[in-house]
Amino acid sequence: DDAEQEAVAALVALGYKPQEASRMVSKIARPDASSETLIREALRAAL
Repeated sequence: DDAEQEAVAALVALGYKPQEASRMVSKIARPDASSETLIREALRAAL
């Protein structure tokens, strides 16, 4: 999914390792979620 790929790329740009970013996004991924929503929720879940 493009939104998931964009979210992973954004998390990597923020300093997360690609594997970790992918795991974070896959945990909270929903088909209707935008990349912004995925990024926000992944960061919240990481805290």
